[in-house]
Amino acid sequence: MMDETSVTIGFPGVGTMKGGELAASLLSALKQDTALRKHLDRDRTRIARTDPEAQDFGATLIAVLGTQAIIILAQAVKSWAEGTGTTTIELDGVRIDNVRSQDAAAIAAAVKGKAGTQHR
Repeated sequence: MMDETSVTIGFPGVGTMKGGELAASLLSALKQDTALRKHLDRDRTRIARTDPEAQDFGATLIAVLGTQAIIILAQAVKSWAEGTGTTTIELDGVRIDNVRSQDAAAIAAAVKGKAGTQHR
């Protein structure tokens, strides 16, 4: 992928164990999303440790994809949130509360860094 971006997805307000479960669930959903599949770097998209010193598997997801696929990623994240009941996520440091009620454009704006510090 020549024109790519990396998106860090976190799960604020949950413990490390629950965050790790959510990260694994979202990773699986992103890798299976048919619209996102051709844009996602499946080898470099991974779960990362929030704290490098911790023994846990990680509670943060790093998604590497083509820049043009941000809206596709946003739609996939929204669908995943609706299916899992997840209400709060953090995309590149931008917290989105009530993610299930957001439209994909608002989520994409957060990924692109154009949203405020908290989006409701």
